[in-house]
Order: sequence, then C-alpha cells, then structure tokens
Amino acid sequence: MAWITVDQKLIGGKLRDFAKRSGISQNEAIGILIRLWLWGIDNAEESGRIVAAEHEDIEEAIRPGFLEIDRSTISNIVDNLIECGWIDQEDGSLYLHDWMDWRSYYTSYEQKKAKHAERMQNIVNKAMFYVSYYTTYCNALNMWIKSVTKPGDLDQIKWGAKVPEEFQNEVLKDYMKAIASGGIA
Repeated sequence: MAWITVDQKLIGGKLRDFAKRSGISQNEAIGILIRLWLWGIDNAEESGRIVAAEHEDIEEAIRPGFLEIDRSTISNIVDNLIECGWIDQEDGSLYLHDWMDWRSYYTSYEQKKAKHAERMQNIVNKAMFYVSYYTTYCNALNMWIKSVTKPGDLDQIKWGAKVPEEFQNEVLKDYMKAIASGGIA
C-alpha cells in the first residue's frame, strides 16, 4: 500500500496560484496534487523524474478525478502544474517538484520494510539450515541404530553423540564443518 506525506506546507501561495490559474478551489487543487503524487509513486524515479512521460501522460494520470464536463480543462491544468512549479521540465524530462520531500516517509518505510524482509529471510535461512542439519543428523543416527547387532551397543547412541565416520554422508560432514566454523551467517 503506497502513501505520501501531505502537511501544512502544501497550503500556501503556490497552491493558491495553481488553484486560481486553474479556476478550481484549493481543495480541488490538493486533490489533483495528491492524485498526481500517488500516481508518481509507481511512475517516477526517486529523483522525481517521471519515466517516459509527456504532457499527455500527466493528463491521463489526473483525468479520473474529473467529471466528464470538466475534462476539457485537464490540459490547461497540467500547464498550470508546470507554470506554478509543481512539475519541473529539465532536459526534455518532466519531474515532480520536491519529490524527495513528498515521498520521504514512504521511501523510509520502503527501506525499513526491505531491511526487515532481509532480517526475516536470514532467520528463515538459519532455521532451514538447522532443520536440514538435524534431519540429516537424525538420518545418520538411524543408520547407526540399524547397524547395531548387540543390545549393549545402543547405550552409546544418544542425542548429541558424535556419529561415527562410517555413518556420516557428505551432506552431514558439510553441515558439521559449517557449524564448527560458526554456522551460517
């Protein structure tokens, strides 16, 4: 779920100028900006550069918020977004102005989410390593038990016992080496 930051800094002269030029209320202007920014989360780079976008793409992005009778003004509204500094034009590309500011909390959230996912994946990897190790260890114990011919020999077989070399397969040896060197990272 995507979200952006909107705070009192949004309401000011720049917003009033955009609303007046566009012939809309400030509330409608805020709605247009929020729709544009939400669209920007999936369509703009972190720098604010709108990927492969032209004037018409911006029109399409904000069009769903308009009634059918108001749609003829959308091109002018995009012009006003540019003229009022909400969208910047640079080297043939369109940029969402101050995109890093408007998107900062979401970017921080995405980074924290990615770090959390990485930590969780490490936990799962470690758990699976030990599940696999103990499964392999139990299989080796089972082979050792099956090889016993005298009841008294069973006394030496218990959890944690060092499995004799003849019952250690290569996988178990690799696990034991990894554990001896500190386990998995």
